Amino acid sequence: KLTINVGEIKCERKQINNETKFPKLKHFSLTSFDMIHDYDKYIIPLLHRMINLEELILFLIAIRTDSTLVDGTELYDEVLVHMSQLNKFVFSINTNVFIENNEMDVPSNEEIQNSFIGRGYGQVGSCVHFEPRKPKNRVIDFEEAKAIVKSHIYSLPYQFESFLHLNNSFKGGMFPLVKTLTISNLEPQKKKQHSSTLISFPHLNLLNLVDAHDDYAQQFLVDANTHLPCLLDLCILYESLEIVTYNFTNDATRLYCSKLKGLHMDKPFMSRKILYQYEEKTSDNINNESISNGSNQITAETAQSSNIQMKAKYDDDDEIDNVDNDDDDAEEDSTDIYCERSGCACV
Repeated sequence: KLTINVGEIKCERKQINNETKFPKLKHFSLTSFDMIHDYDKYIIPLLHRMINLEELILFLIAIRTDSTLVDGTELYDEVLVHMSQLNKFVFSINTNVFIENNEMDVPSNEEIQNSFIGRGYGQVGSCVHFEPRKPKNRVIDFEEAKAIVKSHIYSLPYQFESFLHLNNSFKGGMFPLVKTLTISNLEPQKKKQHSSTLISFPHLNLLNLVDAHDDYAQQFLVDANTHLPCLLDLCILYESLEIVTYNFTNDATRLYCSKLKGLHMDKPFMSRKILYQYEEKTSDNINNESISNGSNQITAETAQSSNIQMKAKYDDDDEIDNVDNDDDDAEEDSTDIYCERSGCACV
């Protein structure tokens, strides 16, 4: 059994002998959060050498230019047909294709799903997103890219502790035990008419809105259709909290504020008296020792696959879709959610 967790993958110029096989290797796991620019050159030939593999686990981010997305057909032709003994294949593969010169026929999510049918994969989740190049796209070393096509394919039930690039086409209800949610988007929401569907995070205990527009604080802390029964820690800018609470007088926010054990601000309070007055109106349950000036860091460990921490990066701004609600009709937009094990640091 061989398990490899890679922090950084660098391209080596030296020649690798891909003829040598590993006939005794039965279990192989490769996890990398680094972008792999030579997926086809190094990863695929490496897997071809494992001729008697029985269990394969892959968590990868493949980077390509003017090429295709990794789908069920490619995995079958390049991996599965070379492993006759394989009986367990667990994977989460993100593909980013940078369009520079060629026009790409972007497959639909349905086409990606169809590529897995009849090939013994079991249930598979997927999403596809086309992102035209904009000035705000921060793509290091790919300034010449005209557009970026992103996809994510993953075996179900999901068995990894991190989930990359979750968007609004994602079917809710698959991660019912999400405990930490960080939203990063300073742009206002385009659609202010929030859905009447209940957005529920029944196990969420830490919400980080430090890098979020006030609209998201409004949606999470004020809207009647957002349900956060276990919220204990809130990271938010002082000015944002002041706005959504109408200078700490809004009755709609009292329910959440009365349950908080930790309130983490970006700077010392302008007037602690105002906060104390608001606490008296809500509850005495806020632990004053948990109020920080931004120098503390909150961490929350995840347990199994469903205890996933999510970091939302909203590029084109829309209201948050419910990750805990089975809504098959959710509209797809450019929302990304990046799940990570590192908790939230308020700066």
